[in-house]
Amino acid sequence: ISIKGYYRPPYHRLSYQRLPWTVDYLTVDHLLESKFTTDHSIYGRIHMKQLNISKLATFLVLCFGMSWGAFALLQAQLSSSAWIQGILAILFIWGPGIAAILTHTFIWGEPLTTLGYYKKPLSWRDWSRSYLGPVGIVLFLLGVIFILGNVFHIPSAGRIVLPGNGAEEIQAYNMHFCGTGFNIFDYFFTKVYIINEILPGNSLYVGIKEGKEIVANSTALNLIVLLILAWVLGTFLFSFILRGEELGFRGFLLHELKSKGFLGSNLIIGTVWGLYASGPTLLMSSPGFSMGSLIFPTAFCISLSFPLAYLRINSGTIRSSSVFRGLLTVFTLLLFVLTWDTDIGIWGPTGLLGMGIFLIITWFIIRRDPEFIKEYEPGE
Repeated sequence: ISIKGYYRPPYHRLSYQRLPWTVDYLTVDHLLESKFTTDHSIYGRIHMKQLNISKLATFLVLCFGMSWGAFALLQAQLSSSAWIQGILAILFIWGPGIAAILTHTFIWGEPLTTLGYYKKPLSWRDWSRSYLGPVGIVLFLLGVIFILGNVFHIPSAGRIVLPGNGAEEIQAYNMHFCGTGFNIFDYFFTKVYIINEILPGNSLYVGIKEGKEIVANSTALNLIVLLILAWVLGTFLFSFILRGEELGFRGFLLHELKSKGFLGSNLIIGTVWGLYASGPTLLMSSPGFSMGSLIFPTAFCISLSFPLAYLRINSGTIRSSSVFRGLLTVFTLLLFVLTWDTDIGIWGPTGLLGMGIFLIITWFIIRRDPEFIKEYEPGE
């Protein structure tokens, strides 16, 4: 006989959702005897359903269409209305999340809870990984830059802008930049996004030099206060802004591609995420655009996808990955402010060293938590 229905696996970390299954050629006696609890030979004959191509295509069209379209309209500046610009900014930033809601809930009629979009208390491990992990990564990178740049004077490492140094070096730094205007709307919704995810090796944006001047002429106490404020800003504001992307990529796509396993699904998700994030660069038609502007951020997104998926699955909610990304974004911007003449494409969180750290974390996940990888893999 062939029986179709829903089966909740005994694995605790995958039990946050109901996984579709199909059982082929099993007798009723086998079903009653096993009770679908511990008989892994029977579980081996429980197959993940095939990918829902139409559902994935619907999501991708909505996601890329809304986000890229809204960004193109923002760049065109067709309207000066603050309301219209605000709506376009929301569509740009929350495009993946809105696409996930429309596709998963309104079109296919499935609850958002299956995508991890609900309130759930985090364990102390998940909390520390999400709320302290990004801070530790950026502080480690700052330490590396200080040792290699300030102590050993390696050119590509640059140096840390220490409080109380004055503005002499900052004046020389400003000679590398053009433009003196500062538009908070443009900076927040466009340049901050691109600095972190689109052009990780390029810090030539108005606004960074103002922060360097503040740091160079401040005290160590002010710097500590700045770090605390950055943590609060990343935890609450930026985590909410980036929750739309996490709902789309770590919520919807992770749910739909789970049959590809931990490595396969996140390789696909990272690639889609990288292409999505490269859209603004393509739409701006920058004269300096090259394939590196597409390949480099995609490689970063792929490297980060594995740790984010681990956080998402273990915690059962996209809140953990959203907070991680929010803090990583804010402290990455802070690293721009605290460093001078540093090649961020090598030493930054979105650079080669940062990607190396995320790949090492992925290696530790595979080696130190093989049960997670085994549970993640689909049945044969």
